[in-house]
Amino acid sequence: MPKEKAVEGSDIRVETISESVPSLLVRDCGIDVEIFRLPQSGRDDFRSAIAFAPHKSGSVLLRNILSDLCTKAGISFVNLPGLCFQKGVEVSKLPSDTAKIFRPRGYLYGIFRSWPENFSIPILPTSRPILLVRDPRDRLVSYYYSMLKSHPLPKVQHLSQYRITLEDRPIAQNSSVDEFAIICSQKFLEQMRALRMELCEKVGAHVYKYEDVVYDKDSWVKSIVRHYRWEVSDIECGHIAARHDQFPAEDSENHIRQVHPGDFQRKLKKETITYLSSAFAEEMEFFGYR
Repeated sequence: MPKEKAVEGSDIRVETISESVPSLLVRDCGIDVEIFRLPQSGRDDFRSAIAFAPHKSGSVLLRNILSDLCTKAGISFVNLPGLCFQKGVEVSKLPSDTAKIFRPRGYLYGIFRSWPENFSIPILPTSRPILLVRDPRDRLVSYYYSMLKSHPLPKVQHLSQYRITLEDRPIAQNSSVDEFAIICSQKFLEQMRALRMELCEKVGAHVYKYEDVVYDKDSWVKSIVRHYRWEVSDIECGHIAARHDQFPAEDSENHIRQVHPGDFQRKLKKETITYLSSAFAEEMEFFGYR
């Protein structure tokens, strides 16, 4: 997964500009650089919500759908991971006081690709979290081709002391898809396990399986609205679903990956599938994969 490197002495902190406006600051070469400021919310009557989707599980699709829904519902969408990535800072490096950013009303936070170990999410128990999952074998195949060629880096490096790097790209470039899947399987397993334990077992997150929703986005969008208790009509949900109901041809050069389930059966050797199925057996059983 994308990582950044920081020189010694770099510093990230959260400061509250006013009582209701926390700001994320990076100390970069002796200068404070603001990389995020919580926007004002116009819907304090709505309880804040949160969404998770691991890398290569349909996270971009979910982000785009939620962004459209937030626009319709008048809710402020705080894409903290995306904003940090564009500024060159990895979410895993944010300080513990990042917890100040999570306000109980008026916001949707996401899309978080993994469970944050470095800060708490105080609103989690009341935020009706959703989790989008996908067969880990398909995720690993998609991740390989993404790292091999197409995953973009931020177009502009805003900071001098932080740089986003794709640490798994050299591995992909020097490995076959089978070798890469096995090498990366352990961290994918740890990520999947953490999301299960922290979201599903502790707070009862609503789980969507990519394989169930990719061909029925209309029902999926309406389900999200009902789950979050947002005021978006079925007609508007249908329009949003139709806008994102696309199945482009695979194009690894332009970050367009195979969207149909079961690609691992076409791309991986039988012995690799057996290895991964065994390694992920507990998590796959929990989420309903075979």
